[in-house]
Amino acid sequence: MASQLRDQALEADHNDVVASMNSIILSGSLLALVGIGYRINTHRLKHLPESGAAMTLGFLVGSVVRALQLEQEEALLNFRGSFFFYVLLPPIIFEAGLSLKTQLFVDNLGSILAFAVVGTLISTWVVSASMRWAAETQLIGLQDTPQLPIYCHLFGALISATDPVATIALFGSSRFRTDPLLHSLINGESVLNDAVAIVLFSTLTHHMQEPEPRLISIGILGHFGIVLVGSVIMGVAAGAMLSWCFSCSNDLTRFPDYEIAGMFLGAYLTFAVTQLFGLSGITALFCFGVVLAHYNWYNLSEPSKVASKVIFGTIAKLAEAGVFVYLGVVAALSLGRFHWHGGCILFALVAIIVARAAHVFPLSVLLNLCRRTRKITNNMSVVMWVSGLRGAIAFALSLRVPCEGREYFRGSEACRNSDLLVTTTISIVLATTMVVGTAMEKIATALAVIEPVDPNQQLDSLSEPLAGPQVDDNIVKDPARIHTSGSRTWALPSVSWTLPALRFHSRGHLYQAFARFDLEVLQPTFGGPCRARGKDVDRTQKETFEMPKYEAEEEDAPLQSRAFIFE
Repeated sequence: MASQLRDQALEADHNDVVASMNSIILSGSLLALVGIGYRINTHRLKHLPESGAAMTLGFLVGSVVRALQLEQEEALLNFRGSFFFYVLLPPIIFEAGLSLKTQLFVDNLGSILAFAVVGTLISTWVVSASMRWAAETQLIGLQDTPQLPIYCHLFGALISATDPVATIALFGSSRFRTDPLLHSLINGESVLNDAVAIVLFSTLTHHMQEPEPRLISIGILGHFGIVLVGSVIMGVAAGAMLSWCFSCSNDLTRFPDYEIAGMFLGAYLTFAVTQLFGLSGITALFCFGVVLAHYNWYNLSEPSKVASKVIFGTIAKLAEAGVFVYLGVVAALSLGRFHWHGGCILFALVAIIVARAAHVFPLSVLLNLCRRTRKITNNMSVVMWVSGLRGAIAFALSLRVPCEGREYFRGSEACRNSDLLVTTTISIVLATTMVVGTAMEKIATALAVIEPVDPNQQLDSLSEPLAGPQVDDNIVKDPARIHTSGSRTWALPSVSWTLPALRFHSRGHLYQAFARFDLEVLQPTFGGPCRARGKDVDRTQKETFEMPKYEAEEEDAPLQSRAFIFE
């Protein structure tokens, strides 16, 4: 008995040492990345993306771990991706939705949906068909098994996910002044593209046992549509419910810590419940963040506005850095253990380049036929094509590709096809991030779509809404009106003869109807600019307010009016 207790104590001490070493490696790596990121964003370290620095650091850590032959190496190699999906991925996607510039997003919603949904399906089909043809000709090392078609579909779906953080860092950061249209298209398409790719990947995994699964089929596309629409509804409903709870709690602004906790726990609860229902928690979480940014931001206290922007941004940045560090670690530990094939890597790289071009350029031409103003230029299309970096989402999805048969450990023959997809994804992420990501700044500058900004002239944006400034100051030129609903009173400014009013007139009738509904019903109920503006209004003053009837008459509309609801 005494020896058994002694052995248990020694094992506990050993586990404590291992946990301490892992904590030191993780915290030291992230702290080093903070320093590297600071030097990158202050122009002291140029031509190196932060994700590339994280992968390089992870590769060095993995090489040291392997050289020292630490016992925890196998545990790292058997990482399945569940930790990523339930711990690291939610804060990344939530912050992406929370910081989305909703006005630019809605202005170009049609184009963004075309690139994100139609473009992802086209890219998936092109890559899948190419990989299957190459596998059948024995060019890329994939085994021709009954499940080869679904493996090619899965790879096409996962590799079609462009990396939102890397793209936004290049084109949406304060280091550059970007064309608003390009910024909106790249930002919106990259985030929605990840959600669509994850939904498509999850849909395909439910058809693994089909004898001859077809990507373009009623079963798969119907399942994909149901999951996507259902996830959007779940996210919007959850965001509206939380915003309504915040708007009804007048005293909650006295407790900023409860406000932040409510947003954080509401986001994770939305993700978990949506996953439980068999839908896409990632898509629901993104929509949840967009709704909070549009409505709930105006229900928060001033300390919570600043704190939420900093806290959620920091958590997302650390989570993204952790994913890229782990990618580098797996790349180092998998050499000589996983199945690798140079032909598979080169062929897949060519396939994704062709697939990206196959939807970016044709869709740009088609969308320009529908756009009367603000055309997508050739230079913008080239930048969108080149900027399709692969990153965290593609890597995490590759780890979820199952092996064939019951035997499940990396390096075995049953995992040959799965291993090749993982190692090919790692190589593509490394190549696109280190090569394309490094050269992206020069390419975009040469094409005159971005220009550097003097760091001394960058403004502090912590006091702005999470989704950026959404309401123009010139909207309040006319005297404010008082709107009353029950016991609540707030100001609604007159929108006549202002720039936003002109933009409103230039929209389609459906857009105008929703804008009126948003101003009259949604913002008073869930929160919004009109509610925030009414906080300083004397609640004893009351007057009947009626929204003006906006009708797109010829004489009132701008000369270059738009005939479509969303461009």
